[in-house]
This record gives sequence, C-alpha cells and structure tokens, in this order.
Amino acid sequence: MSTTAQPNWHSALCYFPLKHGAKTPANTGWQQQATNDARQIAEWDRLRRDKGIACGNESDLFVIDEDKLGALAKLEAIVGKSLPRTHIVHTSKDKDTGFQKRHHYFKFPKTNTPLGNETGLFGGIDIRSTGGYVVGAGARHITDHDYEAQDDLDPIELPLEFLHALEVEKRARTRSNTTQTPDSPEKIGKGTRNDDLFKLACSLRHKVDKEAVEAAVEVYNRKHCDPPLPVSEIKALVASAFSYSKDEAPKRKLFLATKTIADEPDKILKWIWHNVILAAALNLFIGLPGEGKTLVCIFVIAVMTTGRRFPTSQRIAEPGTALIICKEDDYKLMWTPRLIAAGADLSKIKVVHGLRVEDSDDLFPWFMDEQEHLKALGETLKSDPDIKLCVIDPLADMLAHSNMNDATDVRKVMAPLDKIAKETGVAIIVNTHSTKALVDSAIKAAGGSIQISAAVPISWLFAADPDMKGRSLMLQGRNKFGKKRTFKYRIERAEWPAECARDLQDGEDDDGVPVIKFLGEADLSADEFLQRKLDKNESAVAKMRRHILDLLQPGVPRPQELCWKALRAFDHRDYIINNALEDLRVARDKKTWCLPVAAAPTPTTKQMEIVEDAIEENCK
Repeated sequence: MSTTAQPNWHSALCYFPLKHGAKTPANTGWQQQATNDARQIAEWDRLRRDKGIACGNESDLFVIDEDKLGALAKLEAIVGKSLPRTHIVHTSKDKDTGFQKRHHYFKFPKTNTPLGNETGLFGGIDIRSTGGYVVGAGARHITDHDYEAQDDLDPIELPLEFLHALEVEKRARTRSNTTQTPDSPEKIGKGTRNDDLFKLACSLRHKVDKEAVEAAVEVYNRKHCDPPLPVSEIKALVASAFSYSKDEAPKRKLFLATKTIADEPDKILKWIWHNVILAAALNLFIGLPGEGKTLVCIFVIAVMTTGRRFPTSQRIAEPGTALIICKEDDYKLMWTPRLIAAGADLSKIKVVHGLRVEDSDDLFPWFMDEQEHLKALGETLKSDPDIKLCVIDPLADMLAHSNMNDATDVRKVMAPLDKIAKETGVAIIVNTHSTKALVDSAIKAAGGSIQISAAVPISWLFAADPDMKGRSLMLQGRNKFGKKRTFKYRIERAEWPAECARDLQDGEDDDGVPVIKFLGEADLSADEFLQRKLDKNESAVAKMRRHILDLLQPGVPRPQELCWKALRAFDHRDYIINNALEDLRVARDKKTWCLPVAAAPTPTTKQMEIVEDAIEENCK
C-alpha cells in the first residue's frame, strides 16, 4: 500500500478496506464504513490494507473506467472531441491485446442526469457513481496487479456532452435488454397479458392516434398472447391508456399473484446421470486446466449418445444429441479423437462455430453475455428436441464484456442461461476455472464472483487426489436434490483412433489419446478437501515467514529482485510468499523490501485476521 503524500483533493475521498488480495469490500456495510477520517485511513495503511474509494457525491467523484480497447474512441467519436485530461489511475493490462486499462477521475456531476453505475457501455466503458466504488491507487493484489496513479492532476468537471452521450448509451442498452417489442417471439400467457398490452398502448399513445394504437395492439395480441384477449378488452384497455394526459405517467395498482402450492403444475425431476448431471438445469464443472473437466464432459457425451449405463447407475441412459460450444480447443484435432476413444456416436454430436447473419456466410463469435446470442442458442435447442445436453467450455471465453468478479454481471449471464435450460429441458454443463486463492467452501471455488456457483443447482470440483499420485477427484460441491458424492478417477491413454489422421514418423512415440476411467466413490466431501488444502497451505505460509525472517533485517532494505529469487527457491507460489509478507508487515516499494524496525513476535495468519476484524468492528 502506497503511503506517499497525496494531493489535497484526496482528503475529500471516502475510503473503506478491501479483502486481502481481492477487489471486493472487506465488509458488507462498506457504504456506511467509508470515511475520509485521516486517523482511520492511517490505521488501515498501518495494517497494509488495500482500500476502495466510494464514488458519488460523498467523495465528489465520478469515474470512467476504460476497460476495452477502442471503447473510449467510440465515445469520443459520438461527442466529436477527445475526453479531457484529468487524474488517471492505471489498473491492469488486457492479457490478449496488451491494452492498458485506466480509471479517469472526474468531479461528481452537479446535474440531474441520473447516471448511476453501469458496465459495458460502448463495448468496454464502465461508469462508477453513487452506490459504486473503485479500487484506490496503491492497492496491491496477490495474483493481480498494482493500481498506479499516473500524475498529480486534480479531477476536473466532465463536459456535459460526455455525460449526455453516456446517458443515451445507458438508456439504449436498458431498452434492448428489458423491453419486449412487437417482433419478440415470446408468448404471453394469462396473468401478464393485460399489463403488457396496457404498457404497449401507453408507449404508443404519444406517437399515433387512438385507432392506430388499437390496430397495433390487436396485431400484437393475436401474434403473441396465448390465448389472445377479446377485441372488446383491447378497446377498453387502449381507452384506459388514453384516459391519462400525455404528460401523466399511468399508475396502476400492483397485486401479488398467489395460489396454493397444491395448484402448482406437476414437474418431474430428470437426470442425464442420476444425482450427477441434472436435466433442465445448469451444471457447473470447476477446476484448474488439466484436471479432466473436459474429459468428463466427453465421457458423459459418449455414454448419453450411445445409450449406455453411467457409473453407479443401473439405468440405461436415454440416447440423445449433444451440442458443444468451445473456443479453447479445435473440434477436429482435440474433440473428435477423444470422443471416438470414449466410444461416442459422432452422428449425434453437433458443434457451434459461431453465429451466422441471415443471407451471409460470415461468421462471428458467440457470447453468453449478448442477449441476441443467447436467444439464438435457445431457438437452436427448441428446434431440435433430440438435444439433451449442451456443453459450454470454458466460461471465460464466452464473455464479451462482462466481469466474472462482478456479481451483477454474473447474474445477468447465468439467469438467462438457466431460463433456457428450464424451458428446453436441456442439461447445460458450463466449464470454468477454479480460483487460485485458498478457500474453505466449494461455493467459493470458482474463479470470480460467488454468484457463479450460487446460480446453479449442481456443481462439481475437479482436483488431484492428495492421497494418491496420478489419481483425481470429482467432488460434488452443490446438489440441491440429493446427497453429495465424490468420485475417484484416473486419466489414462487409449490408442489413437484410426479414423483420425496424424503426422507420426517411424520411431516417434505414440502418446495415444486421454480418456477418463472412473474408479468408484470416495469418502471425502468437497468442503473437507478444501479445508485440508487450506490447512496444508497455511503451514506453508508459516514456513515462508521463517525464511523471510532469515532473509531480511529490521530497518535494512534489500533489493526486491534478490528477495523474490531467494524466496521462490523455497516455494514458487507467489501467493504463499505474499501472504507471509503481509503477516510480517514487510515494507515494499518498487525496488526494496524491509522488515519494520520494531517487529513484534510473528503472529499466525488466523491471529492477524482476528485482530484486524476487531479493529474494523471498533472503528465502525
């Protein structure tokens, strides 16, 4: 955490502590905890806590987060001039393009424009206002990056034309995401017909006369309502909409729609693989690369397409078609040999190469966070009732502009996908990488927001078996409908399929193709596994603290490069080293490390957390 002198405008900023090594608030009530009290901020600095800054009127701060290459250029092109120079904080670099992401600090607008907080404007601009926050300059993350202020400029007023352009873009996105138009193919059933048609009539009454509105609403009614309303009700509904003055917003009383649970329609809980892969639902596979997530997907596809029995089940799987969406691996080079080796029926497997525009052969990528793209997926699944399984691999490759660490972004992606699964009856498997952080619960295991795991009824964690080298575990982290299980499996090598061409010269090794072999169940839960891993790594942190104390002297700086080299010789995992450095409160700048002069006896990580939580509680 940087402790250098700050410009005077910083004194107005309201800060709050972040979680260790994360960009999320340490406490749920961060809005109330945010303060510009110099003593409290100094105490957080002393504890080497990364800090967030509350945006909005409280800090007199509005932030434009330039997150994608070309997004700011789109905004500037619409406004017709460049964004004025103001205080800038560099955040991270895009791993694919090398683009330097940055926060542009502006004074909080003194206008009636209710911008609020929004992500993905112009394909890569986020805005942070009242109720939002940004990570403050000087923050250091264990697995991420440093936030660096680039100058001492004071934040300036954002020109009104930029505010108006951002507001127009935000409203356009809101309409495209939430408003149902007369071209929408969705059917409207009893209970919502009157309200939806009334809103449509209200939206049209400012543009055309009453007779034209009646005609338009009636066309929409016949096309989309099931069953349609009688013409007499349409006329009464339109008359009600026109009874309001054009400047008066219609007010209709709302009622909760209730009925007894006994009257709920019957539904059958169906499984592709009993208690393992749930039909009509999202199934989440979590694990580091190489642990076998995709191979297990291939195993499931092979059993289902050929109507065989799954392990631990006496029931023959209902044969069906599988749909694969993958950008990480080539369908012909990677998927096909492995599917053949697993015994799959290739004639019952479809793959997605992207989206094709009508009357064109051009292809463009499919993304989960684009409404039209999800709509295309839903239509494909509905059009082919034989599709029983859809595999999306991996999640990170399927997001165009959403942030996996943002709970709101995650919900916007997972909720529509879950709706598609429910409406089509298809089991959707989503593969995602696990977090590199140490966690104590399976619901925290996926990289990104906890909402990724919270949004699904079934989740599985894939990891190496700590009790046997060469064996892996498939641990059920979430099962809303049955007992959680754990399977043991091994990745073996099968012969390369004769149907698949390859370039192999005489004398060169034939490595074959990997396949999954299940070895039965194990008596170890996902949470128990993660707790064992946490305990083991906590002891690694304790060992690292001893190495640091041997390496550094109180008050004597040592070159950072030499320190990293020496400590990585004991343990190559940087997050272990960083945890130990934080425990010892080692002062670090860009060039040197140094132990504090009056270092107390070294506390454990758990003791440090208890002390800091107590301090924060007393400061509230």
